Amino acid sequence: MLVAEYDGERIEIQSCDNPKTELKKDLLRCPVCKSSLFVRDGMINEAHFCHYADAACDFEKRQGEPETLAHRKLKSYIAGQLCDKNPTAKVALERSVLGGKRIADVYVQYESGNV
Repeated sequence: MLVAEYDGERIEIQSCDNPKTELKKDLLRCPVCKSSLFVRDGMINEAHFCHYADAACDFEKRQGEPETLAHRKLKSYIAGQLCDKNPTAKVALERSVLGGKRIADVYVQYESGNV
């Protein structure tokens, strides 16, 4: 997961240079179930937020199969391109939609209100 709540605010992991040291893990929460998260970042996988093993969250189930590194990078790239081309639009990664029944990889809301 690339998005979490940090001290009550929505945060995208790529906004941090070194998320493991910059973010206090006791302030990280899942935007769906509000359980605690931690940062996983290593030599193989790109930095992302993870639930602890005992968490009972639907986030992964709603997303389907686990995402590949290429998928995570591509949705970050798409979000960046949308921000560059539409500076007044609200662009977010992994936004809950349809009353929480789905999670959009990239969510865009234009100034006109269109989604």
